[in-house]
Amino acid sequence: MTALGEVDLPPDAEIADGVRSIEAFSSIPEATLETLISAAVIHEYADGETISAHGQFDGAEFFIVIAGGINAARVDGDSGSMIVERSRAGDQYGLAIAISGMNPADGAVLTADGETKIAALETSALKGAINQDAELARELLVYFARKAAERHIGLIAPEASARQRIHAALLDWAEVHKGQWRIAKMPKHRELAERARVDESQTAAAIAALIASGVARRDYPGLAITDIDELRRLAS
Repeated sequence: MTALGEVDLPPDAEIADGVRSIEAFSSIPEATLETLISAAVIHEYADGETISAHGQFDGAEFFIVIAGGINAARVDGDSGSMIVERSRAGDQYGLAIAISGMNPADGAVLTADGETKIAALETSALKGAINQDAELARELLVYFARKAAERHIGLIAPEASARQRIHAALLDWAEVHKGQWRIAKMPKHRELAERARVDESQTAAAIAALIASGVARRDYPGLAITDIDELRRLAS
């Protein structure tokens, strides 16, 4: 159900916003984006519903979380304990497997965390987009190099704190107009990046994630904040 004053995005637009919420895809040109989402499909799941059963996920597609989340539960081979990897709105699941071509052997069970909407993108379309756009290949290399470094040195992912600063900066521009929280005129990505002390690609990804998850919606030349409480939570 769509709340009063909100507009349902066409499926392709919703998928495009979800893709751009991933930092590595935030600045890709329209032609590359069209290649990437050419065969994408949106799926919706109830809380706790199975997205992929044990051993079913084979890397032929990867997922962009538009709303809700994905819990990936697997058994640790060394300790025998259950490990749960959580992907939230604005995150992806399976991208590394799609790029590497490795067949996952851990047999993770994927379930929905809350009312969940995901976009399933075909790995073949991703490989086509990479072949078409060398800059996308570079962005993906940087993205996964950063992820690997974060795991190696045991730090909290810098995107998390970066996004908090971006959300806080957006709150500085937000004001109530006719009962609706909104940013009358969106700052340029460069201006927002300077205030939040982040890269421009991170600002683009953060804004796309807010739109994809329903916290905000486009209201040219500004941005309507549809869930101010959630934006405040994300900024804290």
